[in-house]
Amino acid sequence: MYPEDVHISTCFPPLSKNQDLHDSKLYFYDLNAKLFLTLNGKNHISLSGYAGHDRFKNNYSGLAFGNQLASFRWNHEFNPKLYSKLSLSFSQYDYELNFSSSEVKIYTWRYHMNDVGFKYGLSLNPSKNLEILTGIQSTWLILHPGTISTSDNSSKPYTLTRKKSSESAIYIQFNQKINEKLSVKYGGRLSFFNNIGADSVYIFKNNSEVTAIQTYPDGRFFNWQTGIEPRLGISYTVTPNSSVKASFARTRQNYQMATNSTSGTPLDLWFSASKNVKPQISDQWSLGYNICLIGRHIELSAESFYKNMQNTIDFRDHPILFLNRKLEGELRFGKSYSYGTELFAKFEFQKINGWLSYSYSRSKRKIQGIANDHWFTSPFERPHAVNIVFNFEQNEKNRFGLNWVYLSGQPATFPVGRMDLGGLVLPVYSGRNTERFPNYHRLDVSFTRILKSKANFYHEISFSIYNIYNRHNTWTIRFEADESGSQTMLAKNTYLFSVVPSVTYNFKF
Repeated sequence: MYPEDVHISTCFPPLSKNQDLHDSKLYFYDLNAKLFLTLNGKNHISLSGYAGHDRFKNNYSGLAFGNQLASFRWNHEFNPKLYSKLSLSFSQYDYELNFSSSEVKIYTWRYHMNDVGFKYGLSLNPSKNLEILTGIQSTWLILHPGTISTSDNSSKPYTLTRKKSSESAIYIQFNQKINEKLSVKYGGRLSFFNNIGADSVYIFKNNSEVTAIQTYPDGRFFNWQTGIEPRLGISYTVTPNSSVKASFARTRQNYQMATNSTSGTPLDLWFSASKNVKPQISDQWSLGYNICLIGRHIELSAESFYKNMQNTIDFRDHPILFLNRKLEGELRFGKSYSYGTELFAKFEFQKINGWLSYSYSRSKRKIQGIANDHWFTSPFERPHAVNIVFNFEQNEKNRFGLNWVYLSGQPATFPVGRMDLGGLVLPVYSGRNTERFPNYHRLDVSFTRILKSKANFYHEISFSIYNIYNRHNTWTIRFEADESGSQTMLAKNTYLFSVVPSVTYNFKF
């Protein structure tokens, strides 16, 4: 954990010589806890919790975000052929933006979302070749679109109306072994969604013009949505050490995220399905091959997929996002698709193990009113992704590890020029998502020492170094006029982490 007053000026040398930037502060923490209880041979309970928070702050702006999660699980065995699983969960995600309008006033914008989930499932094994999974699940979600306040309390906090909704489903899946070589999985979900009052819903014409306002009292369920989501998977054993598989799945996504990639700091906002926003419907096909070599010490696989999506959302050009009561009017709607291939290799020998993967993927969108209604790059597309994990167990007490990550830069829309309009200098932006952030990569290393290992107690200590070769991965890019007086605009990178050492202590009992 890094306290807020730690001085990490080395994280910001690319920005400028402004002393304010060298007084920037950064801290983060992560806490995990799990508890497993065996009541008897047929009842097992687990509790888990997580809390994490990250904050960056300098003299003119700040950013903070965090997650809190808690869950309860109960596994029960009715008889050797019938099991049940009950789970309850709670989560909260929040982030905060700080920005100054002058030297004395700081505006703070806060956004958070909460959800409470319930799931109850049954697993039935009527025969050795058939397993039936069925159950129900439900999630209640509350979106708090934003509250803005000032540091000098010169005005009352301005708060947008929270958005409440629920999503439920019943599902069934059959896992069936047809013969020694062929297995199939088939089934589906019937999903239900609705918004919940109190709420005032703006009805738009041509995406932005308000034609009506519909008001719903507190607790009123409205805008019911239902859909069927079929699933099918086939696996065929070619040889004792190799197999092929194929699958199809339709999903309905009632919560979508839209990203404003025009700014140097991408701003993500979640939207639930509503009178204006339809659920995104996705159809995905996949085909894969798997083979094991050298006595199953090495596993190789390749898998390709294609996904087609309807009702995709994105922000219009130059949207108004902060504290906009008509935020859905900033959205535009269309379709999208993505495809890709992943190559994966896993190895496990006596003292060394690990895996490496490479994936190539593309994702495109066609949204009404954006990019002249042509296809353009999705803000989430990262064509190349590489992960390498290597572990070495020196003996029963000492373990060494390394992890290398490489990702293509995230798409963005940046100013590529400027124009003078009556003495007012305006930026000229590139096409939607035609630019990219620099590629991301880093190497992490670790050493773990097992302190004690017994039947009723285990503990270890780990020392790790994040980003050991000090890669300056870009976090944001901002554009400023050249201070020398030329007409040139300078792109200035901000990166958060250089080399970060850490110590972790784990124990189990």
